[in-house]
This record gives sequence, structure tokens and C-alpha cells, in this order.
Amino acid sequence: EEAGGGSSIEAMKANKRKHHLEMQEGIALFNTKPSKGIAFLQQQGKVGETAQQVAQFLKANPEGLLDRAMIGEFLGDPKEFHVSVMHAYVDAMDFAGMAFDEAIRHFLAGFRLPGEAQKIDRLMEKFAERFCKTNPRQFKSADTAYVLAYSVIMLNTDAHNPQVKVKMRKDEFLRNNRGIDDGRDLEAAFMEELYDRIVSNEIRMKGGAEGERASVKGAAGSLAAAQFGIDLLRNLLPRRRTEVGSEMSEDAIRSMQKKLRDQDGVDSEFVSVKGSECVRPMLEVIWPPLLACFSLPMEKSEDLARIQMCLDGFQLAIHSTAVHGLLTVRDAFVQSLAKFTLLHDPANMSRKNVDAIKVLVAVALEDGNNLQGAWVHLLKSVSRYDLVCQLAAGVMTDHDIFASSSPHARDARTMSSKLRSKATKAIHRLYSTSSQKTANGSKGALAAGEGKPLAWE
Repeated sequence: EEAGGGSSIEAMKANKRKHHLEMQEGIALFNTKPSKGIAFLQQQGKVGETAQQVAQFLKANPEGLLDRAMIGEFLGDPKEFHVSVMHAYVDAMDFAGMAFDEAIRHFLAGFRLPGEAQKIDRLMEKFAERFCKTNPRQFKSADTAYVLAYSVIMLNTDAHNPQVKVKMRKDEFLRNNRGIDDGRDLEAAFMEELYDRIVSNEIRMKGGAEGERASVKGAAGSLAAAQFGIDLLRNLLPRRRTEVGSEMSEDAIRSMQKKLRDQDGVDSEFVSVKGSECVRPMLEVIWPPLLACFSLPMEKSEDLARIQMCLDGFQLAIHSTAVHGLLTVRDAFVQSLAKFTLLHDPANMSRKNVDAIKVLVAVALEDGNNLQGAWVHLLKSVSRYDLVCQLAAGVMTDHDIFASSSPHARDARTMSSKLRSKATKAIHRLYSTSSQKTANGSKGALAAGEGKPLAWE
């Protein structure tokens, strides 16, 4: 009996050692390749097969040995099972009654935000949904929490990063977040208290302080390209796109320019690589300043060479973002380019706006198969272009034809095809005339007379 009992104890010890070694091997694998680490642990029976069981394992983080950066990478992965795990992970959190910044601290306590913007987007969108579900009266919609969460992370980086010399003021923070609650401002007292808490108490995640700063700094950089501005971010969110006529925030542009000037001269290393795998993550980081760089001269300059460079930049940016699947970013560039056609205000069109129309048409011809939802901006421009043609020819517009109760309306319909032909010839004259114009302050090819149809020359 004693011999049997001894062998039983030895077997238990051996099983315990085996379990410990397998756990160590799985954790080590997870900390280099998270997906393979989870697959190994599941094969060894250490982790369950369901998304809820995996989420529970990641949240428990046995002995704190799982790398929190790798947990963030796993949760941010776009694969269906990973998204299910992330949802289960966040749904297990209870933010009821928490202040907004306290909820973010609780949310980020178990992992570090990944460096890729789309991974961060999925995590922050789920956080916003969960926060609003557990605090249903806090905001009008989850979009508000979504935008404000980005803004808080950016403020945290600005306030606690020693490389940022000029810190964001309280009034700037409030101004950057105007209208985020379904078009309304959040209460000033709420925003001021939130600002004070972030500035006085840095958002930290469990782990080394340097790692925490690097994580939050890297996340904020991917989200808004070095403090580009929450105002622009709000306008370009997939669920909060604005109409073509909307204006880019001048505050956002000035903020971005100042940040770039502050960082000028900082030592950096230039690395040359071949292959397209690095293009997408680079685009995710640099697209906001690129958009500002192309847009500002289009608004302010009449230098034709500079305008052409900006239009080339728009076309290349649309192509690159489209082929790499950055749909939201692609739509932002298409929307801005459509705005610069000025087809919504033809009386003030100049040579650069005509050139923008040409580039927009080129984009449709060359990248039409990759535009998907962005076609709405092109079709609006085509519709406006058609309207300008009709006005230029001095004829009844489609609206007038179909809405008019005049006895001449029927005759106008029968003449529509002939009149369109005349309008098309007028448009060709516009292109011919605009190509001969110089950027000397002239209004260009289109001008409006008092009480007269638009004149083309």
C-alpha cells in the first residue's frame, strides 16, 4: 500500500510538472506569436475552445506572464474568432457608474493598445459600445464615447509626453470636442473635470512605465498622426462622414503644422525597403498630415505647379488606400477632392477647380473598381457637373422640367437632348479656355453676371 501510495504521489508530481512546462511553453509561444500560442494551449487542453473561454484566459493572465502587448495584438486581429474573443473580453467588463476616464483606465488595464490604427479602431469601438450599454444615459450614442475616447488618449499623450513642449490647454481640448454628442456639445463642467483628471493623473497600464508611455504614445500616433486633431478625426470616422461641402478644421491644420515644426530636426533613421507589405501600416500613420498637405494649397494657393502636385498626390493617395483596403481613408481623400471641384459654387470656380474635376474623372476611370462606397462622392460631382452644363447653356434644369406646371414644360422635355448637346459644347469651351488661363488672381473660366446666366468665357 505504501509503495502504491508513493507511486501515486510521484505521478501527481510528474503531471504537475508536465502541466507547468506545457503552460510555460504555450505562454512563451503566445508572447511571440499569439495565435499559435493559443492554438498550442488549446491542443494541450489548457484553454477552452470557445471565444468566452479564451477571453477568460487572457483576462486572468496566469501569473501575469502573458505579454500585454501581445494580448492587445490578439484582441485587435480582424479574424472572426479573434473579434469574437475581443467582444467576449470587453463584454465581461462592467463600467456602470464609472467616470469616463476611469472606464478607459479599467479597459486598458489588461493589455496595451496595438500599433495599427484599424486594430485600435475595433477595440475603441467595442469599448464605446460597452460603456454606453452600461451607462445608457451618459451620451446620446456610442459614437460620442468613441470620439471622446480617442480625444482622451491624445490628451494623455500630449500632457505626459516630455517631448511635447507646448501642452494642450483646457480651452483647446473643449474646442476640439465641440459637437461630438450628435451635433451638440458635452457639458463644459464634465469636459473640464475630465481634462483636469487626465492632466493630473496619467493613464497607465499595468507593467513598466516606459512600456506604458510607448504604448499610449504609439497608439495616439497611429490614430491621429501626432496630434493632428480630433476635429478632423470626427469628420472622417466611418459612421460620421460629412457632406462634400464641409470645411476642414483650420484649428486641426494649424495644430498639425505646429507639431511638425516642433519635431523638426529630431534625429531619425531612414530605412529603404522593397515590397508592398509595409505600405499599408505607413499609410495608416501618415494619411492625416498628407491630407492636410494636399488640401491647404488647394484652398489657399493659385500656383499651378503646386496645385498640380497636390492633385497628383490626391490621385496617388486614393489609388494606394483603395488597393490596400483602407476604405475610410480612401473615402476621406475622395471626399476632399470632390469638394475642391467647387461644383457646388460654380461662380467662384478657377483653373485649379477645373483641374480637380479632371483628376476626379481620372480617378473614376482608373480606380473605379476599387471605389465601392466612395462612388457616392463622384456621382454627386457628376450630377453637379450636369447641372452646371444646363445653367451654362441657359436652359431649364432637370428640376425645372419635372417640377414645372407650365404648359411649356412638355416642349422643354422634348428639346432636352438637343439642349444637352449645346451644354456639352460649352463645357468643352470651358476646358479649352481654362487651359489658356494663368493663375494671376483671375476667377478663371467661370464668371457670374448680375441677373444673367453663367457666362463661360
